[in-house]
Amino acid sequence: MLLAGCLGTDRGPPPVTTLEGRRCPSDPDVIDGSIRPLSIGAPVTVAIDETASCWSSPAGNSTYAAFLLPETAAPYVIKVLSEPVGRTLFVPRLILRGADGQVRREIPRDMFLSRDAALHVAIRGRHDERYLIVASDPATPGRQATNVSGQTQVIPVIVGRAVFFVHSGSDKTATYTYAHNGKVTITLDPLPVVTR
Repeated sequence: MLLAGCLGTDRGPPPVTTLEGRRCPSDPDVIDGSIRPLSIGAPVTVAIDETASCWSSPAGNSTYAAFLLPETAAPYVIKVLSEPVGRTLFVPRLILRGADGQVRREIPRDMFLSRDAALHVAIRGRHDERYLIVASDPATPGRQATNVSGQTQVIPVIVGRAVFFVHSGSDKTATYTYAHNGKVTITLDPLPVVTR
């Protein structure tokens, strides 16, 4: 009975690995009412689920969330973090658009770094970028990734005049399924100023 209780603690939502059957427009809508404004210094966390907006590109269908970047002359850094929810991990890519809706640049999935089980990227915001679209990478849902994390501990033991060090540790292995759903946190931080 105890084992059954442990198995259910980190399951989270089932991974959405396909968007077949959904009618997705050929371009993300950045003008609709679901766009979220971002502010410097105020992190925003969004759950992207199976009902999230979707769009169809030549690479395949993607779920997405759209954000409005601030109009500011001050330089800032855009940080995007995707953390696992249970055994599901949203694999993001970024599309940055200007006020006219035209794509200014794209940050593909392979630019995201892996930290523990999370994926993250930090890029400098540009003055001509007005919209940030965080979309699922259409090629990776359904694939799995294994993460091994370890901890070590050293305890000194004094016996008479001698000191012995006892080393112990543990490893934890977790397998995640890349999906169109998950949790994403976007943070805009001021660009650090170097003074001399």
